Amino acid sequence: VADPGARGVHRFDTAKGDYDLILGPDETPLPSPVALARGPGGDIYVTDSRLARVLVIHPGENFATPLKLEGELLQPTGLAFDASNSQFYVTDTRAHLLRIYSPQGTLIRSIGKRGTGAGEFNYPTLLSLSPQGQLYVTDSLNFRVQILDRNGQFIGKFGQLGDGTGDAVRQKGVATDSHGHVYVVDSLFHAVQIFDKSGQYLLTVGAQGQDRGEFWLPVGIYIDASDNIYVADTFNQRVQMFHYLGDTL
Repeated sequence: VADPGARGVHRFDTAKGDYDLILGPDETPLPSPVALARGPGGDIYVTDSRLARVLVIHPGENFATPLKLEGELLQPTGLAFDASNSQFYVTDTRAHLLRIYSPQGTLIRSIGKRGTGAGEFNYPTLLSLSPQGQLYVTDSLNFRVQILDRNGQFIGKFGQLGDGTGDAVRQKGVATDSHGHVYVVDSLFHAVQIFDKSGQYLLTVGAQGQDRGEFWLPVGIYIDASDNIYVADTFNQRVQMFHYLGDTL
């Protein structure tokens, strides 16, 4: 769990009950860790928006090592790893674009520019790669989610500024499950909104509060291969876990 307040990454071993706080080399703090992604061989990649770096936590190590990347990052935030070709994606919020890298840190391509058109961004933040190979990017100040293919080509978009069903105010996370559903965390709605893969609104989960299933400014979401859903419930200082049951009724 990336935690800017703790200036590091929490690592929980739920099977053994072990815990570590991962910092940078020589126990230097990570001032603003934002996103995590699982890479090959158990590596965990992490972006730090203030350091303007991508770092990697190798298995068995208790620190994060900066990666040497081609080109300059201004404010890396979102992160996703594509196991099919071993490339990884980073949103550069201040640069208003998406960058694609090889595992060796070579810049494959940069996608987008500042704007409101298809494939253009206005302070993009987080992103998710679906099992079907579609990239979902929270285009935060355009108040929408853009859908790209794994090469960065525009497929579609959904969302708009508003306070109605399916609208957006402060999108702070996106993830997909094995059924193609898209989950978008909206911090100021204190909720997770669920859409189908084309962006059609389906359901809202949560409301403001401190009880089970309630949120207070949530920021971040992750869905594993078993469709367990983890939501970073920021101001409640906890992670809530849900499971998609499917059409069981």
